[in-house]
Amino acid sequence: MKSPIEEAEVSFFYNNVEREIEEDGYVGRLTPAKAVIQVRIFPRPGRSIWGLNVNGKKKIDKKKDETVKMDPRPEYQLYQTGVQIKERNIETGEFHTQHPTNYFVLLVVNASGHSETYDVALVSQAGEFFITFQKVWEFQCYRDESGVLRCPRFELSQPRPEHESNWDELVEILKKIVQPDSFETADKYRPNPELPEIHEANVGLVTWWNQARGIGEVLTSKGRVKAHWQHSSVPKRPRLAFLNAGEKVRYEYLRDAVDTRLMHTSYVSQACHVSPIE
Repeated sequence: MKSPIEEAEVSFFYNNVEREIEEDGYVGRLTPAKAVIQVRIFPRPGRSIWGLNVNGKKKIDKKKDETVKMDPRPEYQLYQTGVQIKERNIETGEFHTQHPTNYFVLLVVNASGHSETYDVALVSQAGEFFITFQKVWEFQCYRDESGVLRCPRFELSQPRPEHESNWDELVEILKKIVQPDSFETADKYRPNPELPEIHEANVGLVTWWNQARGIGEVLTSKGRVKAHWQHSSVPKRPRLAFLNAGEKVRYEYLRDAVDTRLMHTSYVSQACHVSPIE
């Protein structure tokens, strides 16, 4: 599996034995056992990378670098997380992982202030397990006139979308670990352009997709609706079902969004039988 971060190497251990990660992230059909995701970071000048934990309430905190206890002067950083594989259906023998305990985040900050977050996860679909390594956010950090770090992208006055974490906490973490001296001043910030309106029936634009959760959002003529890898019959590519942000899709119909104790949603509607428009 190729890492989207040049300095990062990802490994997966199952029952204390390293398991091969295939090119599409596939690691096989698993049963409840000890599962650990490891990422080694080999730093390079001009870029800094940290691990972050995000809990079920979207609270963010800095993750421990595991190399500290192994080597006082390590050549790399090591971040890891143990993932619980749970039983879903005794009759079918299907097992699964559950968000948010199936992943952690890597935060990348360049000397220019350009920043990215990546989710590293163990996900399950119909009993098949995959390691996913997805860039989720890309944003610019700035400094104000007093030299204090700012991230205008996350300074929202309205309620945050369902998929966004508590970015106020991320900004506070950044203020503690990053020196913004080389960043541009905040007056250079320009918001992202507005998304286009959708007028065509049963057609939508994917605004975001999170592989760790297996869900995303589609902008339609009837508003923003939820998409789910299983409930929306998202096609496999070739083995993992997902959509890509920015791609145009077609759906057959909308239904009430699935809302359960384990999968709460604020969406009213959900797209069904979603497929990309080639």
